[in-house]
Amino acid sequence: MIVYAVVEKEQFVLEETLDEIEKRLPMQLFFRANRQFIVQKKFISTAEIYFNNRLLLRLKVKTPEDIIISREKTTQFKSWLAGI
Repeated sequence: MIVYAVVEKEQFVLEETLDEIEKRLPMQLFFRANRQFIVQKKFISTAEIYFNNRLLLRLKVKTPEDIIISREKTTQFKSWLAGI
């Protein structure tokens, strides 16, 4: 699997896994949305209710696919977003 970091409009290939990257990022600024995405709080535009009690994230930058928060992580995500 290839891991990319998107900074503003630039894309960089990383040699680490998302699990390794997640451990080094400050939890108050970054959230592991799912197996494919770690999102930074300041780039979240909206979080919309999605099918089956999940959330659909819209970011301020374009993503290659939709970012879905599972129903198991929805409460945790909302608390993180609110800064609790």
